[in-house]
Amino acid sequence: MEFWILMALAIYLINVFAPALMYLPQWGLAGHVGPRDTAPEPGIYVERARKSLANHIENLPVFLALAFLVMLSPAADVDLAIVGSQLYVLGRLAYLPLYISGIPWLRSGAYLVSFLGYALLVTALL
Repeated sequence: MEFWILMALAIYLINVFAPALMYLPQWGLAGHVGPRDTAPEPGIYVERARKSLANHIENLPVFLALAFLVMLSPAADVDLAIVGSQLYVLGRLAYLPLYISGIPWLRSGAYLVSFLGYALLVTALL
């Protein structure tokens, strides 16, 4: 279970750094290390990366709470919770590139996979 929590946090970090890395060619290294008082207008891909990050920020606490509850509950079905955690992590891993690419149905499918991970985590607790 701990491995999947760490993977979820790693995906979070990827989401955090994606918009900044996408700005790099437009803004340059000097723009990143400076005070960032003035930034160039973000392109559509940077905006999509920011929206994906906002979505991830909304969803990560739910996953972490459920995962920690599973770890704390002696009656939890850990095997089912691990499958749920895998679905969450794989769904979130696919979500960022699909969102940035602007692929609507597949992006929603990736979100649904991560949401099914929630459902399995809840089921593991019941």
